Parts: sequence; structure tokens; C-alpha cells
Amino acid sequence: STLDIDEVYERFSAEVLKLITFDRLSVNLHDLNEGVVRVAFLSGVKVPGRNQGDSFPLKGSVSELLVWTRMGMFSHPASVEEMNMRFPDHVATIQAGMRSLLSVPLIFRDDVIGSLHFRSKKPDAYTDQDLRLAEKIGAQIAGAVANAQLFTELKEAGKALQETGGRFRALFEQAAVGVAEIEFSTGRFLTVNRRLCEIVGRTEEELLAATFHAITHPEDLHLHEDKTAQLLSGEIGHYSLEKRYLRKDGEAVWVEITVSPLWMPGETPGRTIAVYQDITDRKRMKEESDRYSRQLAMLHETSV
Repeated sequence: STLDIDEVYERFSAEVLKLITFDRLSVNLHDLNEGVVRVAFLSGVKVPGRNQGDSFPLKGSVSELLVWTRMGMFSHPASVEEMNMRFPDHVATIQAGMRSLLSVPLIFRDDVIGSLHFRSKKPDAYTDQDLRLAEKIGAQIAGAVANAQLFTELKEAGKALQETGGRFRALFEQAAVGVAEIEFSTGRFLTVNRRLCEIVGRTEEELLAATFHAITHPEDLHLHEDKTAQLLSGEIGHYSLEKRYLRKDGEAVWVEITVSPLWMPGETPGRTIAVYQDITDRKRMKEESDRYSRQLAMLHETSV
């Protein structure tokens, strides 16, 4: 519900504490090209060299293991010596009093962009059930982190557009999510990137000749109106919603859209920037899960 990366982390930390116990929670982001890991967010106990903003080598770390296996893991080292044998680079964690470790990869569009780490002072704190839950949490936070990062980069590049037009255009075109610049008063697409064209099954020329209303599912045409009014009044700085677009072949595709204004407070509304993520598969899986749950409930009632 937010593209402010700091707010994403704070909300995430508060909610996850209700589900998995920890004395320390960290979100690490990976730079595979440079072979380094950066601690992007930290909540709880501090560890020397592993605090927010710190960077350390990927090689020999738990994060490296997650990159290669693409699977979560948990461990309950009994001593500094045991930890030193497995992950020498993380001895400081044990020296800080941590006795249980739970880590999962953050995977977005098939790339391991980071890792999520839970640490507890309690021995044997984590189970297979915690691991499965952490993996589900990781799947959710990965998309939020990736989108917030992209949005931050787009805003920064947009501010420097006069000087770095080439960088902005490259970022715009290569983005793994759909991006469009839209005329606020008409809903007309002014610029669109390749990924958005793929999502809605139309060419760039076809989209630039259309409005977002024209490709919206009839039942979803008015979903944006209340949020747009709040954006216009200054009550909110951006908004997100889920809706259906119609591809050129008539197939409906679910998208999660985040819209932000490209005008300053007090200026006449001109253009907005919208970021699109295809969530059709997620919606389909949710429907199948709900249907399965209903069938189980019916079977239970029948057996009773």
C-alpha cells in the first residue's frame, strides 16, 4: 500500500513480529555484480558490521547460500565454534547472544534480490512451520521492496531528467514492471514502456492512441475515482489499487497499479506516473485456494 521504502520496512517489521518471534530482524539486499550484501533494514539487536547501512562480502555468508539454493534455512548453533565452522563471517551474531537463526531468500521475477533474516536469543526457537511461514512472508516483501526500489529510482531519475535523460529512458524501458506517463485530465497514455505493452497485449502505438479508460474492464471503470479525488485534494501522495485491463484479444488481465503525481503541490495537475505489475497468476492462485478451502469446509460439514 506504500512505495516509501522506509515505510514498507517499518510496517513489515511490525506485522511480522505478530507471526514469528525474533530479537533481531534484517533485510539484506544483494549486489551480485559487486559480490556484496548491504543491510537495508534492521530491527532489534545490533551486531558489529551488520547494522543498517553496513555492507559485507557475499562470499561465505548465509546470503550466498540462499542465492545458490534459493531455499530458506534455519539453524540452532550451540556455540561460537560451531558457527565458525559453518559461517565464519557470522560469528559476531552468536557473540551478540543469538542462538537461533532463520533466513529466507527474497525472490522477485526469478532473481534473488535479497534475503530476510530472523535471529532469536532463545535456543531452538524456529521450526519447519516457521520456515514455511517465513518463505511466504519473503515472497510478499520481495515484491514490495522491488517496486519501492524501482519507484525511488524512477523519481530520482525523473528529477534529474534534464541532465540524465538517457539514464531515465533506459531505466524506463528496461523496468521489469509496466510504467506509463498519463495525462491526468484525459487519461491518455503519453509514454509507455515495453513491459506494459506486453502486459496488456498491445503495441506502443496502440496504447499511445488510447486512454486507460478504453482498456479497463467495464466493471472496474470507477475503481480509481475516490483515490483520484484524494490525490487531487492533496490528502494522499500516491495510491495503489487492483483492477482488470482488457488485452487486445479480449482476455482480462489483473494488474496492481500504483499512481503518483508528477506535479508539485499548488501546481495545476498535469501528468501522473503509473507503475503496473501483472498479478493475474496471484489472483488465480488465490481463487483456487479459496475454492479448495470451501470444498474442504463442505466435506467437513458432510462428514459431521
